[in-house]
Amino acid sequence: MLEHLEARSWIMKTSKRVSRRKPSPSVVLRRKRGSSPLSAEDRRIREMWEEGVGKLQSWLPPKGGAVSPNNALESVIKRGIYRLVNEINIKSQARSFERVLEAEIEGAFTSRFSENPYYWALRALSDGGEVEVKKSVISRYAQQLLYASKHNVPADLVIGFIYQVGGIQRIRTKLRKGELEDWYRSDLGWLK
Repeated sequence: MLEHLEARSWIMKTSKRVSRRKPSPSVVLRRKRGSSPLSAEDRRIREMWEEGVGKLQSWLPPKGGAVSPNNALESVIKRGIYRLVNEINIKSQARSFERVLEAEIEGAFTSRFSENPYYWALRALSDGGEVEVKKSVISRYAQQLLYASKHNVPADLVIGFIYQVGGIQRIRTKLRKGELEDWYRSDLGWLK
């Protein structure tokens, strides 16, 4: 009997597959990606993320129905991610949010999370399979949302803001140059 226990102990130390204890879902998720378990703060943020994604799913329009541009699928996704990322960023540390999203995304981060958290949230949403977001539009959506956040646009107005400021080329140019809209700068007294 003692030999059996020693053999079992050795197997449990050397192989994750033999362990009979069922780890928490966050631990499973992190082990699946080869990382360490999530901290208590990370689990709190993960719960916020999952709750927000659930709300986003409930807001999605029915397929095939005619909807206004403000209620179209892409608009609902943009507004939902914008609201969720801003809410989590206000209530948490960016590094914790980054770890939670990193667990959802296949592969490693290719750029810094702080450069555009909307990109990583859209990637996590897409890779997680909760909401179908085409990989070809993730970068465009993320840049639009980042530009809106630089203007402190409320989530309910983000789609109108994106339509008003123009196409993605104009937004990319403004982001690259670090420029803001003239009306925003003049409202705050930051005249040229």
